[in-house]
Amino acid sequence: MRVYLIICFIDGLCEPAYEGGPQNPGGVATYGYRIVRDATLLAEDSGVIGEGPGMTNIVAEYQALAQVLSYLGKMDMTNEVVEIRGDNKMLNQMKGRWKAHGGAYVTYYEKAKLLASKFSRISYTWIPRDSNADADALTRRAYEEYLSRRVFAR
Repeated sequence: MRVYLIICFIDGLCEPAYEGGPQNPGGVATYGYRIVRDATLLAEDSGVIGEGPGMTNIVAEYQALAQVLSYLGKMDMTNEVVEIRGDNKMLNQMKGRWKAHGGAYVTYYEKAKLLASKFSRISYTWIPRDSNADADALTRRAYEEYLSRRVFAR
């Protein structure tokens, strides 16, 4: 039986909702992810988490991770070999190298840890930002779509 590695690229951002507005924390937080197995795209998604107090880049990163893990769980892939790749050092918290301290992200971290506990073979790998371009583009697309909807809603 051949074992396929499922590679998940995650990214999050938090940027201003308007010119001169707060960025991080307090901006618009979005996430993006891509899931690939044996060079085949299984899924990709992006979305807006929220805007304003409590929104940070780390919140967005953890939401991306939670979305990936939720998707894989729904697809009954918790016994597959899963590698999470991201360009944020928060992955060190998921590895247990860094402790989670207080802050807006802790609730998101705890959710991700709970979801990750359901996987039998999961690992986390930091990658350079330029190696995460597809997930980054998804977060940016969600951000730009959110801003364009706000402009048209006025």
